[in-house]
Order: sequence, then C-alpha cells, then structure tokens
Amino acid sequence: MKCWILLIFLQSLLMTSCFADSESPIQVSAPQEAEIEINKENRNETQMEEKKPFQRVTGQVTDLQLKSLIEELHDSFMLVKFYSTWCPWSVQYAPIYESMIETFPNVSVVELDASKYPSLNWKYSVSALPRTILFFNSTHHVRFPGSDRSYEKVRDFVQEKTKENPVAIKTIPQLLPLEESADTDWMLVFSCFFVISTRFLPFIWNLFKPKPPRAHQE
Repeated sequence: MKCWILLIFLQSLLMTSCFADSESPIQVSAPQEAEIEINKENRNETQMEEKKPFQRVTGQVTDLQLKSLIEELHDSFMLVKFYSTWCPWSVQYAPIYESMIETFPNVSVVELDASKYPSLNWKYSVSALPRTILFFNSTHHVRFPGSDRSYEKVRDFVQEKTKENPVAIKTIPQLLPLEESADTDWMLVFSCFFVISTRFLPFIWNLFKPKPPRAHQE
C-alpha cells in the first residue's frame, strides 16, 4: 500500500513539472516579439541609409554620364537638352535653356552634344535639334512639345510636369537672333537634293528602265 502511495506521489510530481515546462514558451514570447520589432527598425534604418539624397547636376554631360544619372533618378527630375554646336537654333535657344538652372533649383539641368552620340538620338527619337526632354523616376520621360522655345513656354512646361514652383529671375532671357550667312549652305543643298531624289527616283526609274520585248504571235 505504501508503494502505491509513493508511486502516485512521484507521478503527480512529474505531471506538475510537465505543466511547468509547457508554460515556459508563453513566458518568453514577449522578448521574441521585441526582437522582431528591433529587426524591423534596423531594416527601416538601412533602407533610409541606402536611399541617396537628391544631388543636383548641371552642365555638359557625356553619354555614359547621362545613362548613370538617369539610372539614379528616383523621386527627382532632370532636364536634358540635345543640341549641336553647328546648329544655329541650338545657339539661339541657349540662353533660354540655361535660365532654367536658376528658375528651378530642385531640377537637374544638363545638356548633351547630340552630334557626338547618335545612338542616343535614335533611342530618344531626337530627329531635330535642339530637343528638350524631361526625365523622372529613371523610367519615364516626356519631350517638350512644339517649336516655340520662349522662356515662358519652357518654364510652364517644366512647372506643369514637375509641380515645382519657379523662382522669379531678374531678367527674362530672349531667343538670340539667327546668324545670317552669305555663304552657300552646301549641307542644306545636299539634303534637299537627297530628299527630292529619293522621292522621285522610283518614278524616274520606271520611265527609263528597259521594257521587255513583246512576244510575237504566229
């Protein structure tokens, strides 16, 4: 009888220890949740450190520099002018475009010599110079429409797309007068001849191409 009492006593002790062990994970769950919260805060801090602050860029760029700047655009804007030194309209537009640096201090304003990088002309459909394109979020871009490149038109275009308030400048720039030259523009002459010849060449060829001999019927 005493043995049975001793066995029951030992069994009750074992059951009590089991219940105590089963409650132990619930008691340590709070520190685990705290560790998860700390990990979330650390990840947020890391993401904030990885996000680079806005660094404004102005001036002349190369094709590789432009590609790198576009890839680094996240929540910022960059205005790009495709131009050429031999283009009189690019020279005429220069003071208007350069004034955007002062008008929009939160927008990068760069320019690229399109005659040196023809692959970019094809990529961004630059068929006429000068061409102004606004890049944003590294994946989107919009072209300045029309041929009226006055200060007001360009300013309103940038303001509409970026939602940035323009800074009032002291002197409103004007388009420079086009330079007139008495010399013959042989490039223009050749271009006109090329366009005309390619348009009418099939018609001329059909006129003068030899006709096949007619078959004689017996």
